[in-house]
Amino acid sequence: MNSQFSIPSLPETPQCSPNQLIQLANNLPDVTISIPSVDKVLEAVEQGKADQVSKLDWVYCIYAKAQWDQQNIDRCRKTSAAIWKVAISNLWLQHQLLWRLALYYGDQQEQVLAQSLAESFDLCANSDLVNHLLPVQIIRALCSKQAGRELAKIACEQRINRTELLNTIRDDLPVWIPFFSKFIEDITPYFTTIRSPNQQQVRWLLNCLDEMSESQQIKAVNYLLTNVLNDI
Repeated sequence: MNSQFSIPSLPETPQCSPNQLIQLANNLPDVTISIPSVDKVLEAVEQGKADQVSKLDWVYCIYAKAQWDQQNIDRCRKTSAAIWKVAISNLWLQHQLLWRLALYYGDQQEQVLAQSLAESFDLCANSDLVNHLLPVQIIRALCSKQAGRELAKIACEQRINRTELLNTIRDDLPVWIPFFSKFIEDITPYFTTIRSPNQQQVRWLLNCLDEMSESQQIKAVNYLLTNVLNDI
């Protein structure tokens, strides 16, 4: 059985001359591309127009600030302090800086944040508007010489173990940095510094011991036996 099918007709391709294409291009609206620059961002901050800075410009500014600082040594600290001042009320910028600051103290340093921004963090941390926030408290702990014990102290105050702490801050800070995996070893050393621990603190310690490996538990119990008074 033979079937015959009709071949559909295709529309003709419009022909455009070079002159027509040039005329079409000339009629297109002008598009201005704004190239990010640290100077532009800092100028907006100094003029009180930080709310007009785009997220893309902020990202570039944070990324390029270390190199900018090398060329503007006399202004690096002052401008970084100004950026942190904006971050106190700009939650998105605050998140970007805190995340990179955690990486900075996680041994990546200049790759993620300018030294001047790291050293200016206290301006934000000392603000009554943000010093109660858990991510800010944790970054402050990472800045200290005994980061592990300070993290253990925060976990104790929050009555949560290491896993619960990491789950709480997972969206705010990079939980994979070494500090967060190692501070479980500082839980019992911190606990021994508590004078007359109450029942909640003892339950917190037991909760932390429950999530430790067998070798970690043995080490922790030995430390407790040799460093805690018998009547505790």
